[in-house]
Amino acid sequence: WCFAVAAELNGYSGSVHVLDLAEDLNLSDDQIARMELIFLEMREEAVARGADFISAERALHAAFARGGLDATELAALVNAAGQARADLRFLHLSSHLQKLDVLSMEQVDRYNIMRGYANAPCASVPEGHNEAMWRRHNGCDS
Repeated sequence: WCFAVAAELNGYSGSVHVLDLAEDLNLSDDQIARMELIFLEMREEAVARGADFISAERALHAAFARGGLDATELAALVNAAGQARADLRFLHLSSHLQKLDVLSMEQVDRYNIMRGYANAPCASVPEGHNEAMWRRHNGCDS
């Protein structure tokens, strides 16, 4: 769902990616522990918020399945599902904000280079990325 694209493309790294690059970023044991904690806390809360989102979507589906849905009920159900999705996205993005308290600016810069977010991102697609999605997210085809 591209929840983190806005953060990733603007220097706010993802904890899993940072942990994957821990050696290349020369993370200290303390930084690794803090990044792991950020990820674990985010994941735990994301599971709960994800369940809320799934529940809201199921309620919307059930309302259509039973029939007799009116615009007022539909608006309430759509808004509930939208809010649940927004809460999940906020949680995910807010975890990206926490990384700047853990990493040095040099590590952030190195991370951005290794992930392909610096130096003309449209020139090449980093290994492991879907080319079409990469180009779309970086505005390469605009």
